[in-house]
Amino acid sequence: MDGPGAGAEPAATSGGGASWQDHGKPAVEEGAHVYGVDTSIPGSEPGVHLYGIGRDGSTVTVAMWGQMGHLADAPVPAFRKTTTAAVNRLDP
Repeated sequence: MDGPGAGAEPAATSGGGASWQDHGKPAVEEGAHVYGVDTSIPGSEPGVHLYGIGRDGSTVTVAMWGQMGHLADAPVPAFRKTTTAAVNRLDP
């Protein structure tokens, strides 16, 4: 690779952190689970993401949502409904 920064090592990020919460298992098909992840990197806004993973038969789906903020800002009840709807639409 040619040009500025070619071959340079990526800058290390120190002082960042992440935490997560288990938001449980919505009652749907063969199962689903919802997790929340909160990330913080110095010099950047905090981020919050929700992940819903579910399956029906051998078909698996992953739903994702994210924005700047913290876990307390995440719309967990609405996202659990979204995860349930996504799994219910799977065709095993």
